[in-house]
Amino acid sequence: MRVRFTGCARMMCQAAFLLLLALGFTTATQAAVMNITAEYKGSITNPKTDFVNTTPPAGYCANSTLCGAGVFGVAFPAGGTKILTATAAREPRKSFMVSFDSRPRDVTVTNERGQSFIVKFRAVGMSFLVSRVSNEAVGIREQFVQSPLYPFGSCNGNGYGGYNSNVYSTHWTSQTTTGMAVCYEPNKPELAPLTVSYSQLALQYSLTLDAPYTWPPGVYTGTGHYSFGANKDIDFGDDYTDTAGTGTGIDINFTLDVTHELFVRFPGATQGPVVADLNPENSWSNWPDRMPPYLKKELIFDFGTSGPLKLSVHCSGHYDATTQSCGVRDQNDPAGPVLPFDVFMTNARLRDSAGQALIMKKLPVTDSGALPELVSVTAGNVGLTPARLNFRTKAGVTDRMQRGHTYTGNLTVVFDANL
Repeated sequence: MRVRFTGCARMMCQAAFLLLLALGFTTATQAAVMNITAEYKGSITNPKTDFVNTTPPAGYCANSTLCGAGVFGVAFPAGGTKILTATAAREPRKSFMVSFDSRPRDVTVTNERGQSFIVKFRAVGMSFLVSRVSNEAVGIREQFVQSPLYPFGSCNGNGYGGYNSNVYSTHWTSQTTTGMAVCYEPNKPELAPLTVSYSQLALQYSLTLDAPYTWPPGVYTGTGHYSFGANKDIDFGDDYTDTAGTGTGIDINFTLDVTHELFVRFPGATQGPVVADLNPENSWSNWPDRMPPYLKKELIFDFGTSGPLKLSVHCSGHYDATTQSCGVRDQNDPAGPVLPFDVFMTNARLRDSAGQALIMKKLPVTDSGALPELVSVTAGNVGLTPARLNFRTKAGVTDRMQRGHTYTGNLTVVFDANL
């Protein structure tokens, strides 16, 4: 018995999608805008579960060796002046202060088909310039209780930065992930009131995707929001005057470009149909005078994917409505009945919709109205490994065949990465 199936003799394809991540928070009526971009490029030969940040680097993190793995910097649309009136070391709001919500935020993002996934966004720190505006007779370093390179509160600095008589360049990183990071440097009380300015701010952040190798292609849209002002998500303390138009908050637009790879190749095959000759167990010679109980064929092929895909079978005209299966016909009887068989796939690094390893998984036949089987990968990708297609006649089919006759049929096995 001979079965031909088409469309997958050799294939190398990529499914790409543009993702606009959406934070699910209320957006203020007046807000500044900050853009964050990244890309995920799945690779068959190089397993990975993270993404590449493509946001133009800013501030402290512009030097990629300083922020550490997974932490990035983006220009922060804020700036202004502040009057410092602290009369003691423990008056954060009256000091030069930066406070921000440093808790990781679970973000649900949804594409146009209603498929939802999670990303985590966390504000990690701030870098900035602080310049003196008043009391120019005293150098800026002498105006503070200690160096702004080493803040008070729940932030730290590593001493990396610089200053002259007028300007301090520094960064503060949160030491907490459970609430508001409050970082401050008090002025010397005897010099108060003092006026300083905030400029060239940059936000340090981390962004984590939840298993991006399982994300189907699509466009995910939305905008996140951090409130800005006294006792808000981002707060510069008392007596602060916004001069950058930050308004009541920061809208964060996320754009993520994701690409997956898919590879299917049957050894020795060309771009034409692949032929599967179905035979009995241990060859026809063991069945000299009667038909075997079933016929089967296993095809081993090279397979790899870095992302999810859908698997299905299309019968190409040889469909048996009774069993909802593809089948073959006797070449001597083109109008005769379709004799059905099943198609199975095996690749242990794939997971079906129930989370089980793909072992002898019967593929759905779309001619019957069945939906394709959505499968996902483990540990970032499948890698380039052998996979198997198995063809097997249904029970009782061989009893309806005649020895010496040839039965043929066509089907298409579909590997769909364009979900």
